[in-house]
Formats: sequence, C-alpha cells, structure tokens
Amino acid sequence: MFTDAQLRALDMPVLALIAGRSVIHEGRRAADTARSVLRHGQVELWASASHAISGEFPDEIAARAHRFWDGVDS
Repeated sequence: MFTDAQLRALDMPVLALIAGRSVIHEGRRAADTARSVLRHGQVELWASASHAISGEFPDEIAARAHRFWDGVDS
C-alpha cells in the first residue's frame, strides 16, 4: 500500500486502471483518490471489472497500455 504522500511524489506518467467491482477496495473512492494524488496520472474506473481485472479484460488492458505507452514515448 502506498500513502497519498508517496503517490503525490511520483514524477512519472502513471496509468491506473481501477476495478469498479473489486472486493478489495471501493472503486469510485480509489479512482477519486488516484485522480487527486497522481500528478501525471491517467486514471480510469472500469465499472464492470472485479479485482481479477487483468484476467477479465486482458486484450482491453493490453490495448489501453499500448495507447498509454505510445503517449508517453511521444
């Protein structure tokens, strides 16, 4: 777990894909927090995803990550 201060200190692009139906965290609150503390963050709440987001949406995550990296590299 990271503190808000640690997340604020990140000085690099961050892609945060947050599961809306996770049993580990409350998705909307997690996304709101990420948006408020990540200075260079791209934060998305994937409402239909559970905590197993990477297994549920592997192709979509791969495509989104590629778009993110393309933007970082340009």
